[in-house]
Amino acid sequence: MFKTVIGIDPGSRNNGLALKTGCFFERTRLSPGAARGTGASNSNAAGMAKTKGAANRLETAKAGEVFELDPIKNGECASLRLFGAFLLELVQKYGGRRAGPRRTELFLALPGVMPLQRVRIFEKAACSAGFAGFRVLERALMGALGAGVDIGSERVSVIVDIGAQSVTCAAVGFGGVLFECRERFGSELADRAIRGYFASEHRVAIGARVAELIKRNLDRPGFAVDGRSTLDGLPRAVNADAEPVRAAALEGSKCIVRFAADMMRLLPPEASADILDTGVTLIGGGAKMHGLAELFEAELGGGVRVRAVENAETAVAEGMRRFLFLENDGRSAGRFEYA
Repeated sequence: MFKTVIGIDPGSRNNGLALKTGCFFERTRLSPGAARGTGASNSNAAGMAKTKGAANRLETAKAGEVFELDPIKNGECASLRLFGAFLLELVQKYGGRRAGPRRTELFLALPGVMPLQRVRIFEKAACSAGFAGFRVLERALMGALGAGVDIGSERVSVIVDIGAQSVTCAAVGFGGVLFECRERFGSELADRAIRGYFASEHRVAIGARVAELIKRNLDRPGFAVDGRSTLDGLPRAVNADAEPVRAAALEGSKCIVRFAADMMRLLPPEASADILDTGVTLIGGGAKMHGLAELFEAELGGGVRVRAVENAETAVAEGMRRFLFLENDGRSAGRFEYA
């Protein structure tokens, strides 16, 4: 009998966790010691890490050192061993003293349109780490549940899940996912646009982390940014007004809006009519970018209402928690034994 049930929303940058005690948000990081514990060796390190340099760091890192090894890329499992090691760390951190892989059942929220062979990679990673139970939940459905969308309604609602490296657009209603599309780009498009703006307008190159920080604070009146001059390669500090930075970030995000619009064009007329009443709900880490909801409304037109929920980053994890622990009239509690 399983003693611990954990729901995980795997992401390229962050992972949402659903436990009986609450929801948590964990950066995708891994200690080298945990990675070595999965049987990593020099022969397969290059396949586990993002680059050969990162693989060498895995072998030469000091005990306790923490750095990112990208076990998840584009919303998919990029490394069996590293993702398995990351799962073990999550269970040890959040599962309690009695938790272990053989006493834990994992529920992963994955897109329904993800090819079966890629879903199997997640399953193999969990099995290789020693987990006895593994199940998949519909990510769009969990996100809708966490965002407060009435998934049992006879009216169709649209959910746009914007991650760092992937975006999923789904029509939900009648208790399930009616239609779903997924593409391998996400809010990193805005990051690239911000970096391009500073390179072209201010002749300053900025890093990915700085661009992401700017993207998360586009509501500020301006930015003081440190970077490297593209002219002489020396350190430079510049001040930039927020308006052109916002315009660049939103321009870079138009691909996401067009993708959602193309998906909605494939819906039947009855579903399109429902969307005028139910609107479009944005979830995911990239959904709360300042001005993105307004960009959706302007591009979609026709009076379609678009909202980015307050819990956009944790919506999927909160939906999993409701499904696994809080709803179903107690049927979940009857299936599992909890610590």
